[in-house]
Amino acid sequence: MDGGPGASDRLLGRVLKRQGLTASDAPSDPAWMGFLDTVRSLLADQERDRYLLERSLENSSQEMLTLNDGLRASAKHLAVEQQDLRAANSVLAATLDSTADGILVVSVDRRISHYNHRFAQMWRLPEDLPRSGNDSAVLTFVLGQLRDPDAFISKVEALYQVPDAESRDTLQFADGRVFERLSLPQYLDGEIIGRVWSFRDVTAEDQLNRELRHRALHDGLTGLANRIAFDDHLQQALRRQARTNGHLAVVVIDLDGFKHINDSLGHQSGDAVLCAIAVRLRAAFRDLDTIARFGGDEFALIVEDVGSPEQAARLGQRLLNILAEPVALSTRQVTLGGSIGITIAGGATEEAEHVLGQADAAMYRAKQEGKGRYQLFERSMHSFAVDRLNTEQALRKAINNCELTVHYQPVVEARTGRISSFEALARWRDPVKGDIPPDVFIPLAEETGLIHEIGFGVLLSACHQARSWHTSVPGVDVGIAVNVSNRQLVERSYTESVCEALATSGLAPHALTLEITESAFAGDTTRVTAALGYLRGLGVRIAIDDFGTGYSSFAALATLPVDILKIDKRFVDAIHEARGRGLIKAIIGIAHTLDLETVAEGVEGLAQQAALVELGCSHLQGYLFAKPMPAEETYAYLQPSGEPARRSRTSTVLSCSSTAAESGLPPRPSS
Repeated sequence: MDGGPGASDRLLGRVLKRQGLTASDAPSDPAWMGFLDTVRSLLADQERDRYLLERSLENSSQEMLTLNDGLRASAKHLAVEQQDLRAANSVLAATLDSTADGILVVSVDRRISHYNHRFAQMWRLPEDLPRSGNDSAVLTFVLGQLRDPDAFISKVEALYQVPDAESRDTLQFADGRVFERLSLPQYLDGEIIGRVWSFRDVTAEDQLNRELRHRALHDGLTGLANRIAFDDHLQQALRRQARTNGHLAVVVIDLDGFKHINDSLGHQSGDAVLCAIAVRLRAAFRDLDTIARFGGDEFALIVEDVGSPEQAARLGQRLLNILAEPVALSTRQVTLGGSIGITIAGGATEEAEHVLGQADAAMYRAKQEGKGRYQLFERSMHSFAVDRLNTEQALRKAINNCELTVHYQPVVEARTGRISSFEALARWRDPVKGDIPPDVFIPLAEETGLIHEIGFGVLLSACHQARSWHTSVPGVDVGIAVNVSNRQLVERSYTESVCEALATSGLAPHALTLEITESAFAGDTTRVTAALGYLRGLGVRIAIDDFGTGYSSFAALATLPVDILKIDKRFVDAIHEARGRGLIKAIIGIAHTLDLETVAEGVEGLAQQAALVELGCSHLQGYLFAKPMPAEETYAYLQPSGEPARRSRTSTVLSCSSTAAESGLPPRPSS
């Protein structure tokens, strides 16, 4: 600071100068000099105060500038934070609006604090309603759409009683829509400030689940209940009847003549017949009763309030009348009947499986006694049902234990008697019951699906056996014929099974003949023809077994992949009658025209042999030449003796410990 006497003198000089005076002009007396000193002092104090004020102002100004810079920086930082917050809010809003879920946020005082557009869309809220602030009107609008609004309110109230509770459930709408609802508490700094509701439209998923459940419990063709649903309904009905001491009837129906319709008119016509029968049964019975289709041509019913044999008899006759009505197809009408088994159950609690087995046994008795009839269950039939079940279990055990064997029956050239091939035939000797006829266990195997395992076992054993003949008997090149069930043939993997058997045995494809029935071409002709065409392209030969009994068209043979026609034994038995001889002559004539071989089955006499040779049949098979025999006995027939043997051979059962070609059926390798 510029202070002191010098500064005050200069300031005093400037003051005196303004008055036109100088310090020298002042009087020299002490009083005047004291006055000047006082003025100088005052001026010095003033100068010092001015200086201090200036310094204070400078400091304040600097502080203000610093504070202003801080405020500017704070304002800039706040602007950035506000921009980030707006961006975050924008992302959150965009996220909420882009999600497929409807979101609703409600405060602790149950006021709507936020919602996304999807929520408004899902609940079909008028555009101005959510923004009106009238939350009560929004709730009323929401409740008006629900199937059970009271349950909705109860759920909401329960959640508000437990603020930190979480919940997930579904909402059913009056118009059929289904929403999944999720509710979670909303937290801020560890404190619950509201509740978030999330809604997802799961109508499509719900419909799909319903459809899957329906398919799981209903027959895909007719829409009737299936076996699973029937068993459940029967068990429930039996419990009800036990509580009320009531009775019910369980009915099993097997359509008579359905196989003929399927074989002659095709599966499409067969399906139309099944659907027509299903419609009739639905119309004839109450919603209380259960109508089911077990598969194929088998139906079953649970008819409640049937407690006497007289009522059951009237029910059986009523069903026969329903089945007897002609079914109109696109080009014709067909008539069929049914074999009906009925049992009455009730009183003490019974197992559904046991009751159904009784009705099944009664149905088989009706079928045995001529079809087209109903049969009430009698206790004596129980043994039949048990025997059939035991046979099935024994068959499964026999397959697992390799107790089934393969026997071989020769096929000879008609004019020379030389063995050209063998037919492989499955045989079963039960340890308890002895020999079980093929016409007993083969149909049972087809019904239960065991035919696939048996069929592959026969095929594999037969191919190994044929390969054994070729390698162990000089000059022998006999073929092997294997029967194929229709159930095997329609499986897409059957061609793979044949290729597997040929590959593992080393047998040439031309040495194998597959015997099928005419009915194989009555269903999915395209698939069957393609499969057989593929195998025939490899060199495998195809024969139609029991030709003439399947109502197929002779003209169709020209397009089928077939090499051999096997004439059924019934025609051979009638060869000495004019009609029988004429039929065989026609079959052989068609075969010659199409360049097909013929094999007459069931030849038992020399006169039959002579007649067949005269008619031009190329091959013969039957007891006249040999019965089916085990593998080790076939070698004697293949020795070059110059004359075929005609005597019967005694079949023996081989143990499973022998080779695959000579033993019981080998188990199919796991894939």
